[in-house]
Amino acid sequence: MTSILSSLSSFALLSNIEPTDSRLFGLDMALLIDAAFVMLSTFFLFILLGYLLFEPVKQILDKRTEKIRTDIKQATEIKESAVELKTSYEMKLREVDKEAEAILSDSRKKALDKEREIAQRAEEEAERILARARLEIQREKEQAKDDMRKEIIAVATIMASKFVVVAIDEDKKKALVAETIEGMGEDTWLN
Repeated sequence: MTSILSSLSSFALLSNIEPTDSRLFGLDMALLIDAAFVMLSTFFLFILLGYLLFEPVKQILDKRTEKIRTDIKQATEIKESAVELKTSYEMKLREVDKEAEAILSDSRKKALDKEREIAQRAEEEAERILARARLEIQREKEQAKDDMRKEIIAVATIMASKFVVVAIDEDKKKALVAETIEGMGEDTWLN
């Protein structure tokens, strides 16, 4: 197209050569024809380029705009699902915290129950030990009483044998035995 224009403008220039014209810019017919050809070729060039380039570029831009809209829509959906997931996880965390608190509370109750049970068993064991100790003390008291009686009987026997050796008369012996037996009454045994 440019070659046609240049050949036309060359033709126009060759047809109107006048060396006598001293003007710098002359509005003659060749210039007007050249200007018309340039305008016409520029107009056709714009139409041709518009058809060949602008439509594909416009389609590419439309596709790009649609892709951006789709991406924004997907990003919005992803954000909404992320917010929903976050809310869901927060609810689950609260439930887990409640469950953990319930487990801890239950464990505390069980520990307190176990503590009470152990304390109760310890008290029962202490009562059994005290009862055994009291029984043992009672037995030892009885044993001590028996030992004391035997000792008193032994002392009385020794005294009696001494009395026999000394040959105390019968009345004196009876008085000494009675006095010894009276001295060994309940008061003596309880001490």
